[in-house]
Amino acid sequence: MLQGYQITSLSNPKIKAVNQLIKNAGIRKKENLFTVEGSRFINDLSLLRPGSIKFILLDSKFEKEHHVNNALLQSISKYNIEAYLVDSRIFNSTSIQKTSSGSIAVIKKPDYSKTDITTSFRNAVLLDGLQIPSNTGAIIRSAAAFGIDIVFYTKGTSDPFHPDSIRAMAGNCFQVPIICFNKSMMLKMLESNVTFYSLDPKGNQILNDDLTYNDQNIFIFGSEGSGIRTEYLKNIQNIKTIRIAINPDIESLNVAVSAGILFNSIKSKDL
Repeated sequence: MLQGYQITSLSNPKIKAVNQLIKNAGIRKKENLFTVEGSRFINDLSLLRPGSIKFILLDSKFEKEHHVNNALLQSISKYNIEAYLVDSRIFNSTSIQKTSSGSIAVIKKPDYSKTDITTSFRNAVLLDGLQIPSNTGAIIRSAAAFGIDIVFYTKGTSDPFHPDSIRAMAGNCFQVPIICFNKSMMLKMLESNVTFYSLDPKGNQILNDDLTYNDQNIFIFGSEGSGIRTEYLKNIQNIKTIRIAINPDIESLNVAVSAGILFNSIKSKDL
């Protein structure tokens, strides 16, 4: 059995905290926390970084509906993770999933401030002004799958830790560093001869097996409707543009689909 009390009120501090994190990007940023729904995703995080889980809320039916050998229940016990049973009515009002899996975790954001990983990458992604969280999450998932070293994002990009983004990542929120980008970082990278690329339907290089990259590369993905939006990125000189060959009757690809195609091409050169 789980230890601790059962939550039966919407005014409970745990419920309030989870609701705020789900709805408010400012709270997520201030508290350096985010939420993950789904027992499989939460269990994967518990195995990867058990110390990152602040607490877990479980629908009061969870223990009854799952065998004692359920992986998440075992991880809660093994790693002594703080967990609370929640009245089903309260839990369902908190969950954002149409069909809830019965579990929500509050997760601590990873802290990369003590390491200078921003200068030690080979291939990085820079998301600039993407507005749809699920696109952001899907790109991060693909970046993790194909060995991209870092995902950067500019101010004005949808929050990578938005619940829709986290769901699109399928729990892959620690496999690749996710770092907010700024102008000073760009200037430092340009001084270090980092090469910047952008995907453009009218790009001057076609993505194919003959395309080569430099020692350090950043691939920029602009917003779904208007491309690169941040002014200092627009002013990068000698930025290289890449286009993906598609049916001429089709105007463009979804940005997350384009990212997956590019990442696969980059990965294939290492095989």
